[in-house]
This record gives sequence, structure tokens and C-alpha cells, in this order.
Amino acid sequence: MSPLIFITIAYILGIVIGRTMLFPILLSSLFVFLLLGATTYGVLFKKKIHFLILGLFLLIGLLNFQIRNLPPSKSDVSNFPKNKYVSLIGQLRDEPRIIDDKMFFTLKVNKVGQRKATGFISVVSKAGRIEYGDKIEVKGKIEDLESLVNPGLLSYADFLNNQGINCQLRSTRSPPELLHRGGGNPLVRLSILLKNKLIVVPQKTMPEPYATLLASIVFGSKASRTPVEIKETYKRAGVAHLLVASGMHLGILIGVCLIIVRSARLPLWLAVLITTIVNFLYALMTGFGPSILRAAIMAEIMLVGLLFEREKEVYTSLSLAAFIILLFNPKCLFDVGFQLSFAATCSLVYVAPVIGEKLKAFVPTFVATTLSVAVSPVFVSVPITLFHFSQASLIGILTNIILLPWVGFIVVLGFISTVLGAIFLPLGELVNGANLILLWAADRIITALASLPFAQVFLAPPKLPIIIGYYLGLAGLVEILRRGRLPKTTKFRVAVVSLIVCSILLWTAALSLATGGLTITVLDVGQGDAILLENPSGEKILIDGAERKMGERVIVPFLQKNGIRKLDLVILTHPHEDHLGGLPPVLSKIKVEAVFDPGFNYDSQTYRRFLDLIKRNKIKYHLARAGQTIDFGKRLKGSILHPTLPFVDENVNNASVVLRLQYGEFSMLFTGDNEQEGEAKILETFPPSYLSTTILKVGHHGSSTSTSSGFLSAVNPQIAVISCGRHNKFRHPHPTTLKKLAAAGIKIYRTDNQGAIVIKTNGQTYSIAPQKSLSGSQSVQ
Repeated sequence: MSPLIFITIAYILGIVIGRTMLFPILLSSLFVFLLLGATTYGVLFKKKIHFLILGLFLLIGLLNFQIRNLPPSKSDVSNFPKNKYVSLIGQLRDEPRIIDDKMFFTLKVNKVGQRKATGFISVVSKAGRIEYGDKIEVKGKIEDLESLVNPGLLSYADFLNNQGINCQLRSTRSPPELLHRGGGNPLVRLSILLKNKLIVVPQKTMPEPYATLLASIVFGSKASRTPVEIKETYKRAGVAHLLVASGMHLGILIGVCLIIVRSARLPLWLAVLITTIVNFLYALMTGFGPSILRAAIMAEIMLVGLLFEREKEVYTSLSLAAFIILLFNPKCLFDVGFQLSFAATCSLVYVAPVIGEKLKAFVPTFVATTLSVAVSPVFVSVPITLFHFSQASLIGILTNIILLPWVGFIVVLGFISTVLGAIFLPLGELVNGANLILLWAADRIITALASLPFAQVFLAPPKLPIIIGYYLGLAGLVEILRRGRLPKTTKFRVAVVSLIVCSILLWTAALSLATGGLTITVLDVGQGDAILLENPSGEKILIDGAERKMGERVIVPFLQKNGIRKLDLVILTHPHEDHLGGLPPVLSKIKVEAVFDPGFNYDSQTYRRFLDLIKRNKIKYHLARAGQTIDFGKRLKGSILHPTLPFVDENVNNASVVLRLQYGEFSMLFTGDNEQEGEAKILETFPPSYLSTTILKVGHHGSSTSTSSGFLSAVNPQIAVISCGRHNKFRHPHPTTLKKLAAAGIKIYRTDNQGAIVIKTNGQTYSIAPQKSLSGSQSVQ
């Protein structure tokens, strides 16, 4: 086995250590220099230095990751004062994206006002006539990246942070001013020019949505914005990878290009040169994603090997590709695209040949090969897909088996049609006539399969021991299949048995890590409320659903990410849009057993749809009234304190369901948007001793109309949690409410500043973990 494979593994291990452990960067640097010196000494005096080399590359991986994650320098644009109107001068880092009258782009900053600056900033401005590489001036306010931060869900800010962008600027008064045309990398400019010239061909020669589908398949999602509905359908069918330019697409094009240039009897060096140019330009046009970059590097290694008549060693090529990518950006190791790309490639070179060889005994060779190529990537990628997306397609294997032979034709015909169409449009139209038939048929099959019941399942993301155990078990099984039986050699038998035993132990350890107690997650949903309770008995209760878009973008994905396919209870505190809007998407996609609702007569289309979904899905419906109790078992009890009949007034906020949760010595009060009139009704109905609570979810997002002094005195909480959105138009929370809480010595947590708030308790002690907290969780006795 090539030494490069072990070096790459050591380097990757160093990156993982850098990510998971706090290690002083100066100490890392010192160890690197010491090991480098020891290695040099070993080379000079011909000593055995294998472990020294591996240790050196492990430390290089650790140090590289640490250096890439150093805080921005003082001159970085993110360190300039926020929310002040300034003028930025810089160069466009990417191609601007225009939606309606707005323009989105990244600016490499040179100046902020009259001061020199560095770094990158994400800009949203009025649309203007600017291009990649242009030097421009744009005016606006520098702001922190706005994003919702919820456990397990990646935000757009995370995506930007991984690209070295730590702030944003909104320029809504005027479009950017062009200072100098041109600039940037000439190759990038050429690739953008070619891409823009080529992607218009499908638009002019095919109807929608097939024009968009073809552009996505051939040039990737960056070139063509595929509608969300199509993406979801393809994801359910297990073929979402078709809509992203991948290594498979590049491999097909390189293979066809080689066949053409070799058929033309060109000199070998010229054939390799032409294919190299195609390889590089296609990778450049599709944005150099991890999958494309891996395939491009491997293809180039293969081409160089062909030129020097040396046999390609696929594992060495794969290791070199990974090493080069991670050398320039070690964060790619944790990117799902990188992981899936290398997992799929490993499956095709390690697992697929074994499966194919076994299947040949039962089916023809072509069928065996097709089945193995369709099945093996699924086996290898399932843990990664579940870990990142908490979902898997049960019909993905069938869809891939059916469509696998078609994909090559679509990619090759699509590439040929766009090139020919860019030269002479009728030629492109002629070729796309055949492609339209293939795309239409493929799309119909995918849509039909995606609509099948249980086409897609959602599971909780597997823990790391389970993932490791799975791959150890899979490796052991493949080795047994490869040899047909356990070889008689003791060393091999011990290795395989050890893999299986380790797999079983890791699975057992992971499955025993289930946490008990009560977990309360106050989700970060902007200006609204959505709170998930996970009780000790395993029941799941959702209180409110925020606005509609938050139900679709945050609540449903959060539930699916955590493997929650059923909610035992949904409590709607009151039917205002910022509490109700996200519940229809939840009721449509998640099974719900029962609903509690104040029953206030409120006329809105969303509320009518909510009630209709309850009736249609045969969900148990209860009217919440003060005095009711809910026994969740295992010391957990819920008491409804509000509303009472008749309702306090015509204000729907004062009809809010108020729930007090008691678990051992811990308690929490959920108040909806109940205002001071509603609070007064609660004080009339229940004695102060009954209201005393550990944590208060502050009413009405901290407005001045809630949290009266008398109510706050009766509740007497240690902690206050406020759910609100950044820069909301109501300016919640109100300074008066914040002063009341501070004066009472109550610690405040806010979703607008700290993201989702996760509260865990065993009934005696509790911990609070704000997702944006720099100091970590707070544990309280």
C-alpha cells in the first residue's frame, strides 16, 4: 500500500484533533519544528523514520486547521464599527447574483472610508451593472451576519463563515458605483464567460422545467437555480446528486473527450493537453466543489500516468486528491459534499467490485455491474446522509438502477448541445430534441417514485460510535465476501473478528448514551414562538409554531433532524400568525396525536387551515382551560393557568394558553403573548405560592404590555427567556421589561442575541445552553 495513503490518514487525523481539542497553536508549531528536525536527522543518517513522518503530518494537519481558524486581523472589515453608514471600496470576489431588483455578491475589501482594510463581506444592494473582478464603491451599514441558530441546523451564516466571511452590508439607497472594469483571475473570468454563454442554450432550445434541469445536471446548481419543489422531489427519490455537477459528470466528459481525441489519431501529448484543458475549464465553471475538485485531481493524475505510460493506482490517486484539497482548505473535511464524494468513490473501487463479482453467479455481467454500482454508494453513504440530513430514501437504489444508464447520455448530449448551440443555435436545438425525451421520461419516473408512500424516512442522526461501528462492520463483511470464507490464516481471522467485535461494542455504547430527564428547546425563529419539550417518558410536545416560513425552514427540519416523526401534543397558545403560521406545515408533515387550543373566535385563513388539518388528520382536539392538568408521568406534570371563560377581553393575546410545567423541583412557565390584563386574571385565580417558577418564558416577546410587577413578583423566577427576532419592527423586548427583570436580579436569555436556548434538567439541577453563547452552558443547582 502506498505511503501516501498513511500520510493522508495522519494528516486527516490531525485536522480532526484540531477541530475537537483545544491545543495551543504555539505548542503545535514547536512540535512541528521538533519533528521536522528529527525527520531530517533520520534521513541524513538513514534511520527508520516512518512514525516520525506520520507524526509530522499529523501535526501539520493540526497546525493548518488552527491557522485557518485564527480570529480575523484587526484590519479585517468585520472588526470595524457596526451599524454605522460607511463607504467600502473593494473588488468583486464572485459573480453577482440578481433576484428582482436586488444584487447579492461578495466583496474583497480594500478600504472602509479612508482607512485600509482587509477581508471579505457579503453585500446585498440595489441591482447594478457590475461583474466579477470589478473594482467598486458601495455604501451602507456593516452588520453582523444575521442568521437563526438552532441545534443541529446549519445556517447561511455558517456557510459564509466557512468561506471566511464574517459580516454583511446592506446597501439599499443606491447601486454600487463602478470604479474600474475588469480585474480578478483571468481564468475565472474566462470560465464565467463560457458558462454564461453555454447555459443560455438550454433556455433557448427547451421548455421549462427541462431547460433548468439540463443546465443543473451539466453545469451544477450554481449555474442554474433549480426550484425548491424539484429539489425536494429528487431528494425523496434518492437522486438529488443528479442536480449537482459531480465527479460522475466530469468522469463521463473526460472519458468521452479522450475517446474523441484518441480517435482523431492526435499525438498522445496533444490528446492529454486537450483533455486537461476540458478537465480544468469544466471544474472551474462548476465552482470547484469538493466532488468536482476530487474528480478533477484524480483525472489529471490518470492523464499524467497515461502520458508516461504508468498504471494508475486508484487509492493513491484518491489519497493525493484528498490531501491537496485539505491542504488548501482543511475545513472541507467536515463538508457533506466532500464526505459524500469520497465515500461514493471508495464504494465504487472497494465495495462495488466485490458485490458485482458475487452477483455474476446469479445474473448477467451487465446487470451485476449495474446493480453493484447502484447499491454500493448507498451502503457507504447512508451514515453520512443520516448524520447531516437525518433522512434517507428507501427507493434510492431502485431509482439509481433505472436511471444509471440514462445519466451518461443526458450529460454527454447536454454538453454537446450547449457547445454546438453556442456556435450555431439550430444545432443545439437539434441535439436537445433527443435530450428532451430522455429528461421528460427520467423526470416522470423520478416524480412517480418520489410520490410512493415511505419513499423517504427521517431518523435521528447516528452518534459517532454507531458510525464507526457501522463502517468497521461493513469492512469486515466486504473482506469476508471478497475471500468467500474466513481464510485459515490466524492474522486475518483475528482482524475480521476484531472488526466485528469492535462494531458490536461501539453500537452498544452508542445506543446506551440515551439521555434521560426533561429537555426544553426554545427555538430561534425570529419574531415568534416555537418551543419543543422532550419529556422523560419520551413524549414530544410542541408549543406554538412561529411564522409559516419558520415552520418550513426551521421547525420541520429541526424535528426531522432529531428523528421526531410524531408529536404527542401541540399547544397553540393563541392564533396570531407569529405563533400559528408554522403549525400547518408541521401538521402536514409530522404525525400529531393531540392539539390544545384556547378556542378564541379568530378569523384568519391560516387559523381556518389549521382547524381543517386537525379535522382531516383526525387529531384529538381539546380546548385549554384554567385548572386542567396534564400528567406526563415520571414526575412531570403540566398545569394550565389560563384562559378562563369568559375571555378577559377582545384582545386575542389575553386568550393565550399559559402552561406551568413541574418536574421534581424544577418548573417553567410558558405564557404565550398573555398581557397584563391576562396576568391579573391568573393572579385572581391562583395564589402566588402556586405560581412560583424556576424559569419564566417572558410574555409577548418582552413587550411593555406584559410582565407586570405584580405578576413578576408572584412568579419570582431565577431565569427569564425571551423569544424575539433581531431588529424586529416592534422593538421587542422593551427597555422597561428588561429593567424590571434586571432589577429583580433575574438572568436573561434572548434568542435574538443568543440563538436557541436549550434547557436540560433531571428534576433537581438544570443547565442552560444558549447556542450563540461564548461561555458555554450554565449549570445550576
